Amino acid sequence: DSKYDYVAATGAGLDFIFLSDWTEVPDWQAYCEIHKIKVLANIAQLMNE
Repeated sequence: DSKYDYVAATGAGLDFIFLSDWTEVPDWQAYCEIHKIKVLANIAQLMNE
């Protein structure tokens, strides 16, 4: 995922979960912590929740 995905989703009023296996954002952990974004590794992990 990217920062733009988060901005676009929340701007549209959608829930957002950051999938870390697919990101190229170097500081994604800090970004997600600052914005209190739920993080999962991938869709398989989401399906198991």
